[in-house]
Amino acid sequence: QTICNMKKNVCLLYLLLIIISACTNTQSRRVQTDEIYIAQSDEKVLKMSELVKNIRYVKLETTSDNLIGTVSQLIPLKDKYLVVDNSASKQVLLFDATGRFITHISRVGVAPGEYVTITSVAVDEEEERIFIADMGTGNILVYDMRGEYLDKIGVDFSVKDIVYVGSNKMACYCDYMERKEQDGQVPILILYDLRTGDKQILLSADSRIGPQEIVHANQSMYKAANGASLAYPLDPNIYLIDSLGIQQKFYVNWGEDFCKKRERYVEMLKEEEVPIEEIFQNRKTNFPNLLTVLCSDDFFCILYNNLSEMKIGVGFYNFQSQNYIGGYAMERFPIKNDIDNGFYINPIAIKGHDLYTIIESYNLSSVEPKVSALVDLKEKVSGDDNPIIKITEMKIE
Repeated sequence: QTICNMKKNVCLLYLLLIIISACTNTQSRRVQTDEIYIAQSDEKVLKMSELVKNIRYVKLETTSDNLIGTVSQLIPLKDKYLVVDNSASKQVLLFDATGRFITHISRVGVAPGEYVTITSVAVDEEEERIFIADMGTGNILVYDMRGEYLDKIGVDFSVKDIVYVGSNKMACYCDYMERKEQDGQVPILILYDLRTGDKQILLSADSRIGPQEIVHANQSMYKAANGASLAYPLDPNIYLIDSLGIQQKFYVNWGEDFCKKRERYVEMLKEEEVPIEEIFQNRKTNFPNLLTVLCSDDFFCILYNNLSEMKIGVGFYNFQSQNYIGGYAMERFPIKNDIDNGFYINPIAIKGHDLYTIIESYNLSSVEPKVSALVDLKEKVSGDDNPIIKITEMKIE
């Protein structure tokens, strides 16, 4: 009987350990990893007609109290657009699907519900909540879709980008400039529980690498079909994140030569500090760096550059067919617009098969459009109007 009780206790202890492990480490699940090989040619320019089904434009309404300086973030919703200008006018605005202005989401100030800075914005469409990360005060502010203030959540870490990934979880791409070191590592990606305040570090960077090497001006993390997508400098991986952590990882293989150059450069950074002005001139950085990854249900779009060669790359990867098509060019965008002779694809958001590009109104004067829709738009818009959203429906097979 004593032996039976001991066996029973051991089994119960083992079961308890399994339960505790499952509760405390959601990232212990197996992460699927795939490899994408991107061959680097001297130059390859794609034709937009080979990639695109349709192009349409939405002119954002201009009023005296909703003037937008620069669109830093665009979040397409079911029947609305959430537009963020975090620098010039410091506004978060809602427009309907036709571009008609609906409302502001709060304003700059120090009163309850007001923000000091707009670091990043996220949306929970299911519960109709809007989150503004205000790192000027160290808070994430919560509003409903009418702009009514709901709550304030204080965080003890600094973020650069936030994306709501479901189940009251926020994926937070950390501000590496803060340099909150822990055991020789600096957190890069944190999964934050909005209800309990628990945080889980999903990715870290070596603290010996200077912040100017990790942080860049572009947005790094974007809303994806089922969570968030992340790519950041010096890391050749694309990460897909959901409410449980990193869901999938894609290793971007640029070829053996470029991989070795990047590895040598990273090792050098651990030993010496490179001034920011030298990063753009140093020939040792002669390898591609991921800038932007936008992910839908069917495909993702990546943008990358090679600063030392002044080259820009863009590519599209279909999940089902595992087919990759990409372009690479020096000092110009590697997709030629042979459809309406308008603007190239420089996406800031993705939803379904659509990529969203922001066009400043004053740039319309520089194009000679071939289709009536763009001709009409050019005649209606003045250089002082709010920007235009270009929606490009893709056909990535």
